[in-house]
Amino acid sequence: MKNNQYEVIVIGLGAMGSSASYYLSKKGIKVLGIDRFHPPHNFGSSHGHTRVIREAYHEGTSYVPIVQRAYDLWHELENESNQELIIEYGGLYIGDNGNYLNDAKLSAEKYNIPLEEFTSEKIKENFRILNPKKNFTGLFEKRSGAVFPERSISYLLNKSLDNGAVHRYNEKVITWKKESTCYKVITDKNASRNPTSTIVNLIKISMINASLSMLLLLFYNHVRL
Repeated sequence: MKNNQYEVIVIGLGAMGSSASYYLSKKGIKVLGIDRFHPPHNFGSSHGHTRVIREAYHEGTSYVPIVQRAYDLWHELENESNQELIIEYGGLYIGDNGNYLNDAKLSAEKYNIPLEEFTSEKIKENFRILNPKKNFTGLFEKRSGAVFPERSISYLLNKSLDNGAVHRYNEKVITWKKESTCYKVITDKNASRNPTSTIVNLIKISMINASLSMLLLLFYNHVRL
């Protein structure tokens, strides 16, 4: 395989992109990661001190197996890195018994996720900063917590490089197109007037755009981390 050919190109190296680069390169796959800025940065959706992680997804029961696997991977990564990357301190869902709470209960019931039900008064007793209306109730999920995205991104990117991945920072992807059995990715490397090209070999895996939520499904259904 030529120097400018890769089995996977990951566009965007935030939380999802850095994870993609890390796990694919860990499997010996030749990976190129490209980011318009130098991650971790505050121009995407992965900046900041923490991000919430929880199991009883009210958005749909289909998310639960994915996030349960994510918990396993977060703890594995934390043990490997010897850094605090995830913390479980509990999370409280509050609402007026609409779909928000009912759908969270559906996920919990289907996957045996422990939830403690709180009345409005019990919420006030246990969380004195809160003052919900009388018709509000709560669901307390003990395993809910937070992950530390920027710390994690830095670790994942460094380990990806150790695994043999190639990363290009401060480089903007202009477009990509299919050419015979390959995809050509066009960038503005170093703001040059003449765009540079990188070829993605399609033999194993085609291109990943890390900004797409489909990336999670790709990992869950095919890569089998």
